Amino acid sequence: MEPLDETAPPRPGEFQSDLCAAIEHEARRAEALGVRVVRMRFGIVLGRGGGAYPMQALSARLGAVLGHGRQPAHWVHLADAVGLVRFAMAHKHLQGPLNAVAPEAATQAIFARTLAASFGRRA
Repeated sequence: MEPLDETAPPRPGEFQSDLCAAIEHEARRAEALGVRVVRMRFGIVLGRGGGAYPMQALSARLGAVLGHGRQPAHWVHLADAVGLVRFAMAHKHLQGPLNAVAPEAATQAIFARTLAASFGRRA
C-alpha cells in the first residue's frame, strides 16, 4: 500500500480517485472566481450516532472483510472531522486539498479485524 498525501497525483481508473478528481474539479470553479476553497478529502467517517459506523459495525459483527482486504481503509472520527472543518474555517491561510483522515492508514483487513475485536469477534 503506497502512502499518499495531498500532493499525490490522481490515479485514473480507481473509483475513489476519479470521484475525488471530479468533485475537486467543480470546487476549482469557485477558486477561479477568487473564492478561498479548502478541498477536504474525508475518509470513512466513524461515530456511534451514524455515518458509516453502523454498516461497518454490522460487517464486523458478521466477521466480514470487504473486498480482498488489501485496499486502504482511511478513516476519521466524526469529532475530528468536525474539528478539521472548524479549523479550516478559522485559518484563512489554508486552501487547496486537505486530507481529513487519521494519520495512519490501515488495510481493510486490519480495519475489519480491529473493529470485530471491539465486539469480541474475529474477522
